[in-house]
Amino acid sequence: MAEQARRRHPGHAMPEETRDRFATIGELAVNAAREVADLIVNLDRTGFMALHNADDLIDNLEQSLLASVSDNDWSHGVRAGIDVALLARFYERFADQAASIARRLDYVTTGQLPKAPRG
Repeated sequence: MAEQARRRHPGHAMPEETRDRFATIGELAVNAAREVADLIVNLDRTGFMALHNADDLIDNLEQSLLASVSDNDWSHGVRAGIDVALLARFYERFADQAASIARRLDYVTTGQLPKAPRG
């Protein structure tokens, strides 16, 4: 993510119309990281569902961003579309990793695989 921002400096790594969604994704990702850290320390089972829900929200935002760049009205060019798609994917993978850690910690706590669906 930082690499894409660096490559586009002094410009922006994403078009203005996508920034609110990326701000939301970023906030969700930071919260997911904090939740994972809390789970590691406290092994609180309620955190598993919170991370699963955050992962779902980030998945939905990623799909929304991909729909934007593939829309016929996308006016920012191929390069910006690739940047948006890559950044969205990086955030989505980050959320997947947080949810995976939560599933593993839930297993460590209970000895049973979590019932929430994967992906």
